[in-house]
Amino acid sequence: HTRSLCDWSSDVCSSDLDNKSTICPQIQRIIAEVRRFESIPNQQEPLDVSMIRHHLKQSVFCLFTSKIVAMGDWWIVGYHAGLRRSEWCQEKVAHAVQGREQITESTKYPGQPQAFTIDDIKFLTKQKKVLDVKLAIKHPESVVYARLRFHWQKNGDHDTKKLFVVNTNKPDLCPVQAWIRIVKRYFMVRTNCPTQALSIYRDTKTGKTFNITADDVKSDLQKAAKALYDLSDEELAKFTCHSIQIGACCTLYSMGVPPEQIKKLLRCVATAG
Repeated sequence: HTRSLCDWSSDVCSSDLDNKSTICPQIQRIIAEVRRFESIPNQQEPLDVSMIRHHLKQSVFCLFTSKIVAMGDWWIVGYHAGLRRSEWCQEKVAHAVQGREQITESTKYPGQPQAFTIDDIKFLTKQKKVLDVKLAIKHPESVVYARLRFHWQKNGDHDTKKLFVVNTNKPDLCPVQAWIRIVKRYFMVRTNCPTQALSIYRDTKTGKTFNITADDVKSDLQKAAKALYDLSDEELAKFTCHSIQIGACCTLYSMGVPPEQIKKLLRCVATAG
């Protein structure tokens, strides 16, 4: 509806738009909101469900341990949790995982990744009994919850936990099953490096293990957006790592969740825009 309004408003002279007597109050509010949004500096676009499903479709015949398949799982959990880049992937250029120089180190736990590690995820039964992680991988049908620990957060509220519930209505977007696949992949491709983030994959050409980086995320987001939407290069550039958290925010807002509650759910201090 907003896109249709924008198309309509572009055909109307600005003097008519500014003449409030000719436009009903409801339309005036929408126009004001569009103008407010367009005036926000450094705008970035949101990840949405259509983009996730497009990416999943592209990866159907790819290796389970490949980057494209791993990325799909991280988009699913990221969309449900509103993840920041620093919470799950690496900022640096991708190199084969060898040592600490390949990770952004945690400010709370020196020598450990700032991104999630295997110790940050737990799987639970319907009775909320914690399962052994390898047992959960072997019997995914017995897992009903996944509990994620944010051992480091930008807002300083460290060690917060978030509970994910299995989604049987939309299994392709189920965050619990995505977490199980992430952990399964981790055990398949991990190296002997003692400081290893969960967001890793095996390169299909070299067979080496790599960290997912911000550039990887941006590239795949822009590919999905380009395939689905008629966007210019300038518009595509607005899809970055931050798009994942923005996507979660937009979805919650469209559901009528109050801004203050959204800030709490997404672990934010300030209200952007």
